[in-house]
Amino acid sequence: MNSIEIKHLSFSYGKKIVLNNINLSIGNGLYGLLGKNGAGKTTLMKLIVGLLPKSKGQIKVCGETDPKKIRSVVGYLPQDFDFYPDMKVREALNYLGILDNMKGSQLNQRVDELLGLVNLSQDQNKKIKDLSGGMKRRLGIAQSLLNNPHVLIVDEPTAGLDPEERIRFRNLLSDLSAEKIVLFSTHIASDLESTANRLGILDNGHFIYDGSVEDLLKEYSGGTYETIVNRKDYTSFKSQYIVFEQKELAEGILVRFIHYGRPLAQFKRISPNLESAYLMKIYDRRR
Repeated sequence: MNSIEIKHLSFSYGKKIVLNNINLSIGNGLYGLLGKNGAGKTTLMKLIVGLLPKSKGQIKVCGETDPKKIRSVVGYLPQDFDFYPDMKVREALNYLGILDNMKGSQLNQRVDELLGLVNLSQDQNKKIKDLSGGMKRRLGIAQSLLNNPHVLIVDEPTAGLDPEERIRFRNLLSDLSAEKIVLFSTHIASDLESTANRLGILDNGHFIYDGSVEDLLKEYSGGTYETIVNRKDYTSFKSQYIVFEQKELAEGILVRFIHYGRPLAQFKRISPNLESAYLMKIYDRRR
């Protein structure tokens, strides 16, 4: 059974507490880890993979607690993945496969499978320095899957990608999650809204939500509104409400925003999206 079990995990850099008493249980599917930059997402992932020594608590991945054994069942794509720029795509995968003790026909077959999976077969002879950002991320996924891991951990993989590449990448991760655990960290809520089976929200080292996207949207179904604001009043309006979306119209600015309490007559209630529900969860914790 594929699983990640974390109990009472804490981590500090000097006197700064980065993660505080994290408890988490994850099974097969795509688990989205949402939080602003600096919330602790990358630190948590590095601890799971064994790239950082934990200060306190327990991490068990597919029944293993030893970091070396955990690394044998986990594929990892860091946020800043890159490789030798003059090496070709296929050469890079072959090289990494040899380092992973794969040889001969087994390695060639696996590289062929992965190039097809990440849609790089036609680009296998391109040099890495000539790849687009999205193609590099797809190569990163291919290298993380060489040993056919039970768990795939990807850190901010869609940052900086164009919309088409982001959709392609999200769909690829969703497909992979049918048979694996995919732990996908991001600060972009829309990356998770239609793909995540479960969602965790990290805020300043604390888990403040662990559940389904649907349940989070239901929790905050009554606090999002829209209205049209005169341009001359927009600065004042923005100082009173948390605006999460705005659009220029001929008659003014259409704003979608968070509001607690009795709405004004011109406020129209709308269904929340994940971004607004996330903001309300963060706001509730801090107010």
